[in-house]
Amino acid sequence: MQTHLQYPSTDGIQLDGVLLETEVPKRAVLMLHGINSSKEEPLYPLFADRLLSLGINSFRFDFRGHGKSTGQSEEMTIRGEVDDAAASLRLIRERWALPVSIIAASFGAATALMLLEKYGTEGIESLVLLNPVLDLERTFLKPELPWAKRSFHEEGFRSLKEKGYLLIDGHFRVGKSLIEEMETIRPYEVLRSLNLPTLTLHGDRDTFVSYDIARQYGRPNSRSRFVTIPGAEHGFGRPEDTRLLTETVVGWFATM
Repeated sequence: MQTHLQYPSTDGIQLDGVLLETEVPKRAVLMLHGINSSKEEPLYPLFADRLLSLGINSFRFDFRGHGKSTGQSEEMTIRGEVDDAAASLRLIRERWALPVSIIAASFGAATALMLLEKYGTEGIESLVLLNPVLDLERTFLKPELPWAKRSFHEEGFRSLKEKGYLLIDGHFRVGKSLIEEMETIRPYEVLRSLNLPTLTLHGDRDTFVSYDIARQYGRPNSRSRFVTIPGAEHGFGRPEDTRLLTETVVGWFATM
């Protein structure tokens, strides 16, 4: 059964989510999308359908300033996204008394890790990271890869100072508060400290988010795995990427 929900974040921002549930569920999964994306990024509906066949409920939602949730993108912050994720986690825990895993893609990985740092890992069964942003400074403030270099440059920071925002992908506005957070928040340190089973998957041809950083930090303990998706760009756009990614993620949950 699929249910569309609208519900408040901790500060009143209205969030928009989709819940998929089976009659006799074994566990639940919360899905967090990346920056300038939404709950409908292609892999998430596919994951939700496949997980449902294993008896796993799922919930995916749009962060503030994204998709159908309210709020402006230039007002988005990691702390705000943590509030959104916490409200969503609370919603599914009130609905289901189940262990919860988190799947987080790209920038959503940074939010997931800060969520776990703030609220702890009690009741969290595992973590799945897809092309994760683990080092905000090297990804955005001092970008090493082509995608961020197109936005985070001298002209972009001048726009930030004069207009209060810079543009990602030519249209998505990023505000000053988020940039200030990037100077102090270090998701890789949180991941390194976790004793949580973690599956990290990253394409080795990613020009958006560093494969090398993910490989360095993506297997934080002996209960974790790091999987390379050969030749994959950010977002895993090729059919062969989708197949390998889906098989690996579904297999991870099937053996739990």
